[in-house]
Amino acid sequence: MRSRRARQLCAVPVAILGLLVAVEPAPALEISGLVTGFSAGSFSVGQLEALAPSIGGPTSETLGGDTFTGVSLWSLLGGNSTGTTSNITTVGGGNNPILRNYILATGDGGKTSLLSVGEIDPFFGGTGLPYLVAYQLNGATLPSPILVVPQDATRSRFVTGLDQLVIATVPMAPQGPRSITQSFTLTGVAKPGTFTTADLTPSTTVSNVTFLSGNTPTGPNSYTGVDLWNFLVAAGLLSNPLNSYVLATGSDGFRVLFSLAELDPAFGAHTDLLADSIDGGAPGTSLGSNGFFRTVIPGDLHGGRFVSNVASLTVGAVPEPATLLLVGVAMGALGLARWWQARLLP
Repeated sequence: MRSRRARQLCAVPVAILGLLVAVEPAPALEISGLVTGFSAGSFSVGQLEALAPSIGGPTSETLGGDTFTGVSLWSLLGGNSTGTTSNITTVGGGNNPILRNYILATGDGGKTSLLSVGEIDPFFGGTGLPYLVAYQLNGATLPSPILVVPQDATRSRFVTGLDQLVIATVPMAPQGPRSITQSFTLTGVAKPGTFTTADLTPSTTVSNVTFLSGNTPTGPNSYTGVDLWNFLVAAGLLSNPLNSYVLATGSDGFRVLFSLAELDPAFGAHTDLLADSIDGGAPGTSLGSNGFFRTVIPGDLHGGRFVSNVASLTVGAVPEPATLLLVGVAMGALGLARWWQARLLP
């Protein structure tokens, strides 16, 4: 009798968990964090497909012989075609605070992929093929979405079984007047330090760089400096580039977050510079009021991510989002199991 009752008690938690999973299937995609409006919430594959026409989709991209169809990630986050509005919430003030925001995508096996908002915003770096949240592959509906980063031929930044997008930000730096910097610090790497123009070797030149400063065209100019990705690699990266970032801060407190992966040429990046010279001029001084060091991001439409008077570069990793839903289900199941046990025991 005791053995039979023990088997009954052991079966209860398993049955309750099974019932919870059957009755409450997990949504295909949860968008949370610093986001508002229609963008915040849960989306099944069918809901993404139904939403597409109302946000400028569907969009199809053929990459490596496969055709992905879905919605633009920027549009899914409420962004318009010019990049001037979105449903992303910024924290703090300052110039272009959206450039401190990032997106952490999570999918199959807990894989994470970090994106800067600046790389998908068409006002800044999102000038190429849009990043997609795909719901079809080669005409077949997917069981769950895929995050598609079109310039990444390796598909390392892709996230299959995409189930979470968390929008977050880094803190605003103290604001102050702009001052000319003659050195900058690098932290969050194996070989941190303070660097001057003499340390920016080997030099690289990028030509025909143009961007808009407000509504005013700037360039074309040639910039010389160190390849930003190579410089960080030489300093010793300590974390996975797929969920890490580098934060560039100017002497006035202006900050821009770049995902490390968007700077990596292995994932399709252009040559981005930490420049100390313009149009063949003297290192440091030729940049004038922009300081001895300036980030140069060729291909950006507006120059918001060209950080002048760089005072610091900080490399960091974003922690994986907590699986609070699983914890809640487990705790609820345990409570129900204990209630059921109390009824069965004499």
